[in-house]
Amino acid sequence: MVGRAGLAQVACILTLGTAAYSQSRTYTTDADFDLGVLVQVNHDAPNTDQLQLDEQEPFSVLSVACGGLNTVVRINTETGEVLSEQRSMPAGMAGDPSRATSVVDGDVWIGNRLEGGQRGEVFGSVAKFGLIAGGTRVDADGTPNPMGEYLKGPFACNTCVDRDGDGLIRTSRGLGDVLAWPNVTDGLGGPNGLVQDAVDECTLIFQRTQPQRIRHLAIDSSKNLWAGGYPTFPTSFDQIDGATGAILSNTPAIPPGCGGYAGLFDGSGVMWSTSEFEGQVYRLDVPGGAAATCTNVQSNVRGISVAPDGFIWTAGGTQLARVSPDGVQVQLFNLAGASQLHDIFIDQLTGEIWVASSGNNQVLRLDSSANPIATITAGSQPRGLAMDKNGMMWVVNQGSDDAMRIDPTSNMVDMTVALRPGSQPYNPSDMIGPKIVEVISLEGSWTVVSDGGQRGTSWTNTAWNESVPAGSSLEVSVRSAESILGLQSQAFIPTANGAGIAQTGRFLEVEVLFLRSSASQASPVLFDLSVDGENIGPDDCIQIDRRAAGSLLVFPEYDNDSGSATVLSITNVDASGSPVIAVEFVYIDGDDCSEFNRTEYLTANDTLSVLTSEHNPNEGRGFVYAFAKDAVTNEPIVNNSLIGQVFIIQSEKDCVECKTNAPARGRVGAIEYGINAVSFQGVGATGQVTDLDLDGLRDLDGVEYEQAPDAIHVPRFFGQGYMEPGGPYILNELILVSLTGGVHFETTLDFLVYNDNEEGFSLEYTFSCWDKTSLAEISSVFDHSFLANFTNSDPAEVMGATYLESGWIRINGALASSQSTSISDPAFLAVVIERIGDHGAADLAFELCSQPGGVLLPRSQSGN
Repeated sequence: MVGRAGLAQVACILTLGTAAYSQSRTYTTDADFDLGVLVQVNHDAPNTDQLQLDEQEPFSVLSVACGGLNTVVRINTETGEVLSEQRSMPAGMAGDPSRATSVVDGDVWIGNRLEGGQRGEVFGSVAKFGLIAGGTRVDADGTPNPMGEYLKGPFACNTCVDRDGDGLIRTSRGLGDVLAWPNVTDGLGGPNGLVQDAVDECTLIFQRTQPQRIRHLAIDSSKNLWAGGYPTFPTSFDQIDGATGAILSNTPAIPPGCGGYAGLFDGSGVMWSTSEFEGQVYRLDVPGGAAATCTNVQSNVRGISVAPDGFIWTAGGTQLARVSPDGVQVQLFNLAGASQLHDIFIDQLTGEIWVASSGNNQVLRLDSSANPIATITAGSQPRGLAMDKNGMMWVVNQGSDDAMRIDPTSNMVDMTVALRPGSQPYNPSDMIGPKIVEVISLEGSWTVVSDGGQRGTSWTNTAWNESVPAGSSLEVSVRSAESILGLQSQAFIPTANGAGIAQTGRFLEVEVLFLRSSASQASPVLFDLSVDGENIGPDDCIQIDRRAAGSLLVFPEYDNDSGSATVLSITNVDASGSPVIAVEFVYIDGDDCSEFNRTEYLTANDTLSVLTSEHNPNEGRGFVYAFAKDAVTNEPIVNNSLIGQVFIIQSEKDCVECKTNAPARGRVGAIEYGINAVSFQGVGATGQVTDLDLDGLRDLDGVEYEQAPDAIHVPRFFGQGYMEPGGPYILNELILVSLTGGVHFETTLDFLVYNDNEEGFSLEYTFSCWDKTSLAEISSVFDHSFLANFTNSDPAEVMGATYLESGWIRINGALASSQSTSISDPAFLAVVIERIGDHGAADLAFELCSQPGGVLLPRSQSGN
């Protein structure tokens, strides 16, 4: 890859300190807190740069029966979040629910229009669903997981039932997450309708009804359900116990048929129900015990609502009808421009009337005398209407599969909640009800992991600033391990503020528990938290023997492009007769960092050499890394028995000796140079899996594999160019391999270049992934003419060849950066190839210390 360089003369020479270096860190900003896991705590405005327990805006719940999918959907009317979606009936039974009617405690009933029975009889069916809000999403074992199928208390409200007694509520996570409902016994109904089979523990009641094709759903003052069917006559109404689902009574309708389509109870306890095709409204005085009556209203009557003055209004066709509380007087209103009126809703504070005009995709807003106020464009085929706690009007649209919120201050839709395709919501019923949910988290937590950067980090203290109202508390605990995975097996140890801790390991995990006062409802607040740790200093830095056999090898170069040939060799020096091991070869193309993978198998004392152009059929050049795997599971493992080398063979056309001295058969070029593979030993016992953090990457962090070099020293280079007029040309090339960040990162290196008289020059060079470039292309500081004519060089060096100029190089990682992330002190590898005339040589450079930032090979914008 083409790199970029810059040059400046050095003002002072780099020196290394000897003190231990700090691993202290303070978490205090929103970005800091987001490095951890927040469970029911937040840093929302205006309370930013601090953590406190969640307090949601109180909200109503909109319940939508989705007949096309046989489900009921619950929606937070404040945010539009879909809270859950549940099946309307057990498996194998007919559904098509068209009504969802709410109860004062937040539960909702639905009626299945097409349910026809499984015992040779014809019945209808209803189902009831509970409401749950607050709590923490967890897995089955109680481990917090935002995508967990369970909720763990405490809850702001909960009417669901823990049927299996595990202390958790298993329920839908939202739209499309519909849990199974096997039909073992639930579908039979019975003396009560308490559900036993449904996986979703918010599915409470399923009951078979004598009325068929259930449409009418109304809740009486005792929170019992009255269910009626339409248009199957003669019909009747079942009264169903709201707590158990038991059938309490059955009230016959007026022959041949009246009511059963849409209904309600008024403030006097009178039940009303419409009959669409008959154009009638049914009236039953339940408290008074008088006989039911049936009143003619208008044709195609569908929706029904009650006004603040006790009068009943119905909608159908293009008309509204106003019926007196005794069911005797009827007044009709023709609505200009209306078409196929469906639901009607009357605001109990203002008396305003809202009507769904389904035929022209509109919602009509009228005053209490049915005079027009506004005509509002809705979705396709608006059907049901309901008002939330803020006075916002909701309309569900059967044709466009959505629910819309209308702001009465602007008479415009301000929110659309998409349902699943094919939902076909209908819902001329009380979809919201009076329940207002206030979610105040009583407890929560913030957990964060600090990385000490190397094994054996000594963690010495945690301290924080807090506000803890009376009755509330903040509890802080810590644990440490050498790996992320290892933290899970360690117990948290409570600690006091600033009291000191004694934890050892690369990773320190801090857990902060927030507990709200049950009396004042006040939340504790965490303003900041600091952790203090200490690592060994540079003078005691870890030096690694790269000549030892390892579990991962990096071959700095392969070249399938230039006409030369690359031979790659790898040997398993294990002489113990251990089982065969797999070795995965990963070819990284230096141009775009794309990879080609291939796996080979080695027995004890086995060796393998390949022409890379045959092993990897793709053209290109770059580097290769190879690592040991379990031959059965394919998991990367510790098997420190691999050594390797790569050498470049000059093409035959460039090799005169090859043509004159080698036999024609099997003729290849001369070896130009060879490079030993860079060895990284796996950490742990032989056979142990190395991918401890389960990220699918090879981490050179001292936990999975040995750390990468921290700095590279090149002991010599000669000035680039002709040594003397007519003499051979000196050309040095530098191979660079990025080990931090990955595919989307550019790596910038700091060079400190010394001439033969200790005069130093600094420069930087930037490359991506892999690069092979000449020193002269990096900077003119490497040129013979620059060193000889523009520096204070030593005329007596090189001893015995004073016409040569020489120097040495110190290279450090400066920064690796992508479009979204920057990482300081990146890890890298460097190899210098020296050429004098037609002859070349190469060797691994010297390393200074090690660092944990190497990884092969992330492919995200954020690196690893």
